[in-house]
Parts: sequence; structure tokens; C-alpha cells
Amino acid sequence: MSLGKAFGFSLLAFIGVNAAFFLLAYGVGGILIAYFQGLATNPSGIIYMFVGPIMSAGGPQFPALMYTQFTIWITGGLVIPGELILFIGYIVAPFLAAFLSGRFGEDKKEMFLGYFLTIMIVAIVVMIFVIIEGILFSVAIPLLIATAFGPIAVGLVYALAFGCIALLIGREF
Repeated sequence: MSLGKAFGFSLLAFIGVNAAFFLLAYGVGGILIAYFQGLATNPSGIIYMFVGPIMSAGGPQFPALMYTQFTIWITGGLVIPGELILFIGYIVAPFLAAFLSGRFGEDKKEMFLGYFLTIMIVAIVVMIFVIIEGILFSVAIPLLIATAFGPIAVGLVYALAFGCIALLIGREF
């Protein structure tokens, strides 16, 4: 039962915090209204709001893009507040989800699996959306396959990296 609690709270935190940071970043950036108007023509765009880090614009190279952007900011480049808030959300959401999974899991296996299941289920849902969009827009099969497994790769990185945080946070040592 505690695996269910760890998974449920982790999933709710991941989706909720992603949505909150997304709305805040787009609101600060002044593009929130344009985003909601864009949903009329591309309704699958709503998934970006709920699963930001897994389906970021950078795809599997997202951590490298984040590192590059921080390097540009540190060396005196233009800091865009909306982007900064979005990047902070990409770190806070999985951390909070891992924290809650660690708190609600009874043993180490449940702590890790609660978070791992959260991220991998989200990644699989994103992969399904990518495949559906690829089929609707007649994307070539090799490109579709390569693009479809990008969210799974990012999900594995997030699951393994932040899953260790769930293990460290847990009550059982």
C-alpha cells in the first residue's frame, strides 16, 4: 500500500509543480495568453504544462541545453525571467516528487519504485503523444522512432538521478 502512496503523491507533486511553474514562467514571460490561444489549434500542447522536464523543447539533450543556458547567463548573457523560472521548475518538480516518494515509501524498494514509476509512466504517456503527433503529421518512420524514444531516455535519466534522492530522503536508513 505504501508503494501506492509513494507513487500517487509523487505523481501529483510532479504534475502539479510542473503546471504551477509553467504557468508562472509563461505569465512572467508575457506569453500565457498566446499559449492558451495556441491550444485551439494544437490541443496536445497542454501536455507540455504537466510534464515539462520530460517533454522539454530540447528533448533528450535537455540537460546539455540547460547547462549551456546557465553558462550563457553566468558569463553575462541576457537572463530571461520566464526561462529562469521554467528551468527552476524543471529541477524543483522532480526533486519534490522524489522527496514525497521517499517520505511515503515504507522501505527502500517502495521509495525508489514510487518515483521511478511516476517518471516512467509520464515518459510513456509523452512517447505515445509523440507517436500520435508523428502519425498525424506524416513524419517519416525512422525519424518518428528516433523522436519517440527521446522522452524515455530523458525519463530514465530523471528516474535514476532523482530516484537516489528518494532513497536518501526516506525514513529507513
